[in-house]
Amino acid sequence: MDLITTHLNADFDGLASMVAARKLYPDAVLVFPGGAQEAVRNFLAENDLGIRRLKEVPLDQVRRLILVDVQEPDRIGPLKVLAARKDVDVYLFDHHGAGEDPAPSAWPRVAERHVEPVGATVTLLIERLKAQQTALTASEATVLAMGLYEETGSLAYPSTTPRDLEAAAFVLRTGADLNRVTETLQPPLDPALI
Repeated sequence: MDLITTHLNADFDGLASMVAARKLYPDAVLVFPGGAQEAVRNFLAENDLGIRRLKEVPLDQVRRLILVDVQEPDRIGPLKVLAARKDVDVYLFDHHGAGEDPAPSAWPRVAERHVEPVGATVTLLIERLKAQQTALTASEATVLAMGLYEETGSLAYPSTTPRDLEAAAFVLRTGADLNRVTETLQPPLDPALI
């Protein structure tokens, strides 16, 4: 079984990267290792992205673990048990720690390591989807845009790179709804605050 996950307390970059990775590994199961940020939980309460509950996943059957927006076993909670297994191939996609000499991996078998200096992990996955000419629905493109825009501060953070801008252009061309992105990432003010 292929399993795709992200870090504890998942943010939109983690969620979007999981959705993008499922396009690359279509038979994979999506699961959060534990919790998600409030905005992500609110979004998922209204949008079923096929994320399974951890207790529904037979971890003994996992043979490929695709980690997005995370590299360290300590940051994936109960899924850390997979770090000790030599029969699990690990695929890493992350933008944290890029440019540094990679430390020895805590994973026995890293099959692929994609850690690059971009503003958002989802950018790395969008680039692969584009290169493989993988079709996206407008809903998928919108979720990817949410991750990209959240992690880069709507493309304004100093960590934003030209690659992030190109990834944004790609998801916009494939139908991402920026109104939905804005509504999700910047909910209206509470009437009491107004």
